[in-house]
Amino acid sequence: MEAYKKDFIEFAMAKNILKKGGPFTLKSGRKSPYFFNAGDFSDGESAERLGLAYADALLGSIGADGFDVLFGPPYKGISLVVMTAVGLKTRGANKRFAYYRKEEKVGGEASGAGVSKADLRKKSVVGTLNDGDKIVIQDDVITTGGAKYEALDILKQVTNFTTPVAIAIAIDRQEIGEYGVSAVDQLTRSGLSVVPIITASDFIDYLSEKNALTKQEQTDFMRYLRAWGTRGVRQKYGLVDNDLIEGRTVIPACDTPSLQRFEEIVKATADNPRIGGYKLGFELGYGGKGWGLADAVETAKKHAPNKLVIFDHQKAGTDIPDTGENFATKMNEAGVDAVILFPEAGPVTQVRWVGEALQQGLGVIVGAEMTHKGYKQSEGGWIRDDALGEMYTLAARQGVRHFVVPGNRLDRVKYYRELLADVDPVFFSPGFVAQGGKVSDAAAVAGDKWHAIVGRAIINAGDVEAMRKAALEQTSQL
Repeated sequence: MEAYKKDFIEFAMAKNILKKGGPFTLKSGRKSPYFFNAGDFSDGESAERLGLAYADALLGSIGADGFDVLFGPPYKGISLVVMTAVGLKTRGANKRFAYYRKEEKVGGEASGAGVSKADLRKKSVVGTLNDGDKIVIQDDVITTGGAKYEALDILKQVTNFTTPVAIAIAIDRQEIGEYGVSAVDQLTRSGLSVVPIITASDFIDYLSEKNALTKQEQTDFMRYLRAWGTRGVRQKYGLVDNDLIEGRTVIPACDTPSLQRFEEIVKATADNPRIGGYKLGFELGYGGKGWGLADAVETAKKHAPNKLVIFDHQKAGTDIPDTGENFATKMNEAGVDAVILFPEAGPVTQVRWVGEALQQGLGVIVGAEMTHKGYKQSEGGWIRDDALGEMYTLAARQGVRHFVVPGNRLDRVKYYRELLADVDPVFFSPGFVAQGGKVSDAAAVAGDKWHAIVGRAIINAGDVEAMRKAALEQTSQL
């Protein structure tokens, strides 16, 4: 790691500007194991050190000849360009700086006939911008990228032939935004370099090198990045979803309101090696007099300690984004291993609920297409057909590999296997027996990592012995 990065981290931590420990609640609602507030660089020493750190990052990344002027969005960007210009001069590179006035109207009638770009520049920009300048836009962090896009729009309105070449920021948190896309990646794809002083992984690596992370803090950082990190940072630390269950199995769908009946189901199937786990529905989730979901989980673990316990709220992930944390917390407290989400409430809810579950250490299984008629618009339902694929692919971008697909629609199983091939998907499929599908038919197209969710054919078979035989019949078709 470059010396200036280490110096910056050490100084920022000494000033309590960059700190670990947490959890710190961000504006997004996410619970972060670390926090950074550039606004606390608020004295002369801090200004000097911050300016030098920006200068070192820019000179090391794009070089002194790579830009002519620093351009700051109001309001933090105004002080940042001044600090950085001083830092650059200390490093032997004298560069201009400029910023724009937020209050001055640039568009509308102000840009009408007879108003030149030079006139607009005088009205809205403090500092000198020349046509042909190579420009670095400067801010402290990138969240949505809104301020940077506004700065780019201003440059287009008031200059000719200028070239924005980079965005300089203090820290790249290496996170996706609320829609599942990294603002840094979006800016990079538009042709701009993003130059941070440090990244989240720089901070983690520094702390690890100094043996300054407890085991729990290390876990908290990794879970946070697994939940919200970009693909690149997840790959750096190997934060991938391992298979929740190996190979092919049958998962009994335990849709019963009786804890006693659930225990009978588990006893009847626990010794079957092709039974991969148990899917608990809302009836067991709601519990009964004197017992709840945690008791159902404990019952499963008592008789089948090595099998997966999945909770399917039927359908979780359709509420507002903020409730995702509460749901994940309750699932974690109850002891379930994984949850099924059908995030039909939109991408913001989906990203939040998936992320909250992942940060709690839960396995996440995302579904979109259901098994019954009248669900998709093409079949008279409400849900756009193409929206289903978008739900799956958004989950895949967040690192999810486990998906629910309809086992009674073989063409759709094939379609989603091709759509999600890049993430080596693991499929869980309902829709058998009572809904017309056959496990053996779906097994022929589902791939090697596939789990048939079978409900009534097993749990309504009769007594324990009858359920055991029914489970053997279903697993024999794998």
